[in-house]
Amino acid sequence: VMDNARQAAPLGIIALGQALILMMGRLDLSVGATAGLANVVLATAFAGNMDNMPMALALTLALGLSVGVVNGLLVVALRIPAFLATLAPSLVLAGGILVYTGGSPRGSIPPAFRTISEGWLFGILPWSVVIWIACGVILMLFVHYTLAGRKMLLSGANATAAKLNGIAADGMVILSFVLASLMATIGGILLSAIT
Repeated sequence: VMDNARQAAPLGIIALGQALILMMGRLDLSVGATAGLANVVLATAFAGNMDNMPMALALTLALGLSVGVVNGLLVVALRIPAFLATLAPSLVLAGGILVYTGGSPRGSIPPAFRTISEGWLFGILPWSVVIWIACGVILMLFVHYTLAGRKMLLSGANATAAKLNGIAADGMVILSFVLASLMATIGGILLSAIT
């Protein structure tokens, strides 16, 4: 069961981000391409050397978050339906990845980094499942116990009422897309460690 959970962790983390988007009444089709981007960028930046980890993770997270910002701005500023606004970046990212890699793997993940996919906490839980649970708990606490999270809930339930009550509903939409891209990027990082 834990081995299956370990393999499901990247998808589970991506689903956490998608849940935030669904809470806002929208859909993000770019999470798969964002995870793929994270995989390619991380492997390229690592170049098989564990010393490159801080730079590789920072670059991967920055690019992943930028996808969320672009998606949010397309939905909010240009008023494009989220379905279409996230489909376009998904296709652009997938095409860019294909052009860059030429259809074959590039870069390499150092064996030491695979600890997050193959290591176990006290021999009970895989580290990837621990990361999945931690992401879920953090998002749950954020949504239910912070002001920004409550504003997201209200904006998703009724954006017009939220705006009339002084909540920047558009900002909450952008935040939800950024958080979803962050979860997709983390999922892509875990996928890199597994593959």
